[in-house]
Amino acid sequence: MISNSYKQRKYLLYKASERLKKSDLDKVFCHFGGVCPFTGEYKKNSYDHFIPLAWGTVVLKYGIGGHTYANMIMLSLRLNISKRSTNPFEWYRFNGKRLGIQPSKWKELVNHVARKHKMTPEEYERRVYACHEEVKAIEWMESVNSWVRTFLKKGECPSSPYSLIRSALWDNFNIAVVVETYGSDDAKKLLNSDEFKQIISECKAGHEPLVKLKILKKERKQ
Repeated sequence: MISNSYKQRKYLLYKASERLKKSDLDKVFCHFGGVCPFTGEYKKNSYDHFIPLAWGTVVLKYGIGGHTYANMIMLSLRLNISKRSTNPFEWYRFNGKRLGIQPSKWKELVNHVARKHKMTPEEYERRVYACHEEVKAIEWMESVNSWVRTFLKKGECPSSPYSLIRSALWDNFNIAVVVETYGSDDAKKLLNSDEFKQIISECKAGHEPLVKLKILKKERKQ
């Protein structure tokens, strides 16, 4: 099955195909001189979306990302593979020293990307983090929706819901808001049931949920 993030990436490439012209890529190349800003490598470089396309269309809401000139940089293939679809600020925070990225070079790149977005570096970073929080919430809800579909099909829990709820609590999601905003109708019904509310309470207390989720399946048969 094709993931939603893959579909959204393809959608962004299609939707914004006319927004990134060859002349834009030429400007990116000229700005960096065809060199990776961190390693100085001239060969084995690639164009990179600073904000990953895998984040989907939600980036448009924050005025960042997408298949646009403002979002394009040059990066060595090695660093591009390492960066993947992560939050670029988190990528640098946890990997910058290991990868030999100098703080001054990172700051210079962030300033450049922020200027292209007509933002200060601080405002741009805040938007990236805010967007990433929503991306994580959407991805979490996609996992829950899939879990619920399997539950309804088989009539029993495909796996313990503990890991799903624990990950939401770890990321400080407001579960009720995320479910209401992005959840399927079945997911909303299940997660608002007394059984699931008990599971959430048990997860918050650090216990493995023991509740058997049967109520929704029974209601669907009626």
